[in-house]
Amino acid sequence: MLLFDFFEMFWNQILIVDLNLKFMHKKKFEYKTVVLKPKVNFWTVEYDPNEMDKTLNQHGNEGWELVSVESREHMGTYLFHYTFKREL
Repeated sequence: MLLFDFFEMFWNQILIVDLNLKFMHKKKFEYKTVVLKPKVNFWTVEYDPNEMDKTLNQHGNEGWELVSVESREHMGTYLFHYTFKREL
């Protein structure tokens, strides 16, 4: 029985240490929202996919991760709101 008690005590100590480490090292993030506006001509509204890719790649290279995209109507046209996050 002593051997079993020793292993039980040892295992409980490992769990306590593991739980303490998880609570001590919470990740922190910062967030950034970028609004992409279309090119508006007199008759047309155009979105440039190359410009969108350029913006996404620029932020990705800076360590930002895209977490959401939202399109919002503004004065008859739609704007894309990109939300990024990165770990501090």
